[in-house]
Amino acid sequence: MRVALNLITPDPHGAGTLAAIESACHLIDEAVLVATGLEAPAPCDELAGVPVILVHRPWTDHFSEARNAALDATTAEVVLVLDDDEQLVLGSDVLPYVHRGIRKVRTPDRAYGFALPVRTPAGEIEVPLQLRAFATGRLRW
Repeated sequence: MRVALNLITPDPHGAGTLAAIESACHLIDEAVLVATGLEAPAPCDELAGVPVILVHRPWTDHFSEARNAALDATTAEVVLVLDDDEQLVLGSDVLPYVHRGIRKVRTPDRAYGFALPVRTPAGEIEVPLQLRAFATGRLRW
């Protein structure tokens, strides 16, 4: 089962985007970046060793529209969601369990989701009550 990082960002080539991808690169097979700037960004095929699908969608003041554009472009069966100012925080001791768990998110009769720890822009580590990983095709923002 393939996992995609879905991320909306005004700057797909910025340091925040790269940090978010690097924090999840051990879990993901692709990164879907929705560039929300007014102008289309320069093409990008790969960041941090991860294949990139780049979608340009100018910002409309609706996070859900940008997040759904990322879902529409995703080719993986499972989605991991981060913002471009967040990083996934997983120690090497739990990474194998999360890796296995995320890949089992999609089953014929159930849909599972995960809340995962992230580092916020303020540098704090928290587990927000927000789905961070879930199967594609069932949920919309």
